[in-house]
Amino acid sequence: MKLTRVTKHHTLIIFLHWSMAITLLVMVLTGEFMEDSLNSPTFVLHTQVGLTLLLLFFVRLSTSLITHRTHNVSLFSKVEERIANVTKFGLYAVMFLIPFTGWLMTNFELRIQPTSYLEVFDWPVIPSVVSNHEQFEILEEIHEFSVNMLFLLTGLHVIGYIKHLVWNKVDLLHAISFKK
Repeated sequence: MKLTRVTKHHTLIIFLHWSMAITLLVMVLTGEFMEDSLNSPTFVLHTQVGLTLLLLFFVRLSTSLITHRTHNVSLFSKVEERIANVTKFGLYAVMFLIPFTGWLMTNFELRIQPTSYLEVFDWPVIPSVVSNHEQFEILEEIHEFSVNMLFLLTGLHVIGYIKHLVWNKVDLLHAISFKK
């Protein structure tokens, strides 16, 4: 079967795509098995991975804006382009919301403040925020909703890839792989 290949992404985008995918997986797994203890290794790992993810998000966003790539739009319908754009925007939103709401939760829980990042520096704490369990709970709901949206959007992302591979014979994985 002959596949149509699309233009490759910038190498840094490819690296960030896969490193963020792995980081999100570690984040979800550690969040699922995290103990209530703030000193548990799983909680510490979850926090460190979350802060790393937040930093990676800003690198990914700025790199995407700088290295904006056009692809073969003639391969896709306008509807497919819209679905892809909505999914991409949604993925960017949850890749930001998950670690950001996690960090904000630390601001409303005095037991967690300050969070040391890789034992190099303390992550900033909003100075005017006081411990507020109600705010913490709201942020926790947003955090968990964002994780659920991550599953949904990742599923759509993968289904889109499979659809284009099987139905349209377009190799989208080539665009985001390290292989030549």
